Amino acid sequence: MTPNGWVRGLDRIRKDLLATGARLVRTLLRSLQGLTASLRALQRYYIPIDIKFALAIAVVIGGSMGVLGFTILRNQRDLIHVQIARLGHASVGQLAESSREPLLAGDDLRMELLVTSILREEGLQGAALLDPQSRVVFGQGDLPAAGTFSDDGETDTGMQDWRQDGRVGGEPDRVTFRRAVRFGETLVGQALVTFDRAALNTALLRSRRAIYSATAVMILFGLVLSVVVGRRLSRPIHELIAMSSAIEEGDLEARFKGQRRDEVGRLMNSFNQMAEGLLAKSQVEDVFSRYVPAQVARRLLADLREVKLGGSRVMGTVLFADIAGFTELSEGLEPDAVAELINDYFSTIPRIAAAYGGSVDKYIGDEAMLVFGVPDPDPSHCFHAVAAAVLFQRAAERVSRRRAAAALPTVTFKIGVNTGLMLAGNMGSADHMQFTVVGDSVNLASRLCSMAAPGQVVISQAVHDCPEVRDGVMFLRHKSMKLHGIKNTVMTFLVRNLRTHHRAELEGFLEELFPLPGGDGDHA
Repeated sequence: MTPNGWVRGLDRIRKDLLATGARLVRTLLRSLQGLTASLRALQRYYIPIDIKFALAIAVVIGGSMGVLGFTILRNQRDLIHVQIARLGHASVGQLAESSREPLLAGDDLRMELLVTSILREEGLQGAALLDPQSRVVFGQGDLPAAGTFSDDGETDTGMQDWRQDGRVGGEPDRVTFRRAVRFGETLVGQALVTFDRAALNTALLRSRRAIYSATAVMILFGLVLSVVVGRRLSRPIHELIAMSSAIEEGDLEARFKGQRRDEVGRLMNSFNQMAEGLLAKSQVEDVFSRYVPAQVARRLLADLREVKLGGSRVMGTVLFADIAGFTELSEGLEPDAVAELINDYFSTIPRIAAAYGGSVDKYIGDEAMLVFGVPDPDPSHCFHAVAAAVLFQRAAERVSRRRAAAALPTVTFKIGVNTGLMLAGNMGSADHMQFTVVGDSVNLASRLCSMAAPGQVVISQAVHDCPEVRDGVMFLRHKSMKLHGIKNTVMTFLVRNLRTHHRAELEGFLEELFPLPGGDGDHA
């Protein structure tokens, strides 16, 4: 084969490799598209991330090894073809050069010696010398049938694959190389040499088996490695899920332990900082709710833009509870004893307010102010305020019974309740403000508390006229009076108790919030 022929052959191999690579890339892209579609379909199901990671690595390794193996096999086959072509053309060229004179002279003995000697080379299965008419002058071994070369006599060189058994189709097991023998411009004959392709087929089979084995080993190794690595990488994710669940359940003390110097470590640190912020916010909200109503604290912390002066007119009910004779009582007690006494009784108030949907607005010395229907709307705020007043008096009796048994001073309370329009919002200054309610309705409730006798619950005409109060409360007409600063005469009523269908709920709150030792109950 001429140098130009070699260049054309290598260029054809290069083009074939490029075309094969392009086909492989297209096949790989289609496989990846199918894999992506399958993964999307699996997204509706819960699959652990380490399993996904292992499958992805296995697919990548298997696909990469498949492409690599196919490319190696194709390249090796082409290289073996090139090597056989080189060896075949060199052998037939040697035979052609040596047989020029014997063919020209018709020296059969020398031609026999040439054919016999060249057949000693490894891999050669046949050799022959032909005359210009392609008739065999002398030949030995495996030779193709006459006329199998499509380019006989037209070119100086040729190569033909064929089967020894003469069957058409199947993998050829022989390859014959031809070289024209010329003396000057005159064709004096042809030289043929035949090689066994079994070596090529055996080498390709061994390569294929080796690549298959390597691919299987690499996939198995990749699966094991990916499972181990996937579990290790997914461990902090599972810890993050566990920590998130713990915080969601209210455990704000949950934290990641240890340090990692990677992106996962930064995520852990960010999570810990977030948990610290949530804990601080919870602590601030808890402390804040001790100074302002819990509903107000939650609303302000949820939207800090609401922290501004101003308010709005709302319908609500106000309850004032005052200790009767507190001034005289406090003069005979030490300050610590006075504080202990007030706190012992007043500690019941937040639970009582919460039981009926109200909140503690403020404590003013020995007096407490509760609001209902503010800031959270409550269509039954009027009845709930009266029920809370009855519950408070019953609870105060139980506290007094306990304190009397311990030889401690006891007190009784006066309670006044009124309902109506009032202004609710942040009052004070920009530097110091308080959420509260103000207005004539609030002032009237305070006046009713002042005029009540110890142990009484006094309500106004407005409270009495509420349908739920008339339906659920037992009361007596008290008296009408003229109060300072109020134009109209105020009609008042004394609350005796809740009616039967509401009394069971009150007794349930009383036993739940303020149980007596030994389960002894009390009845009004």
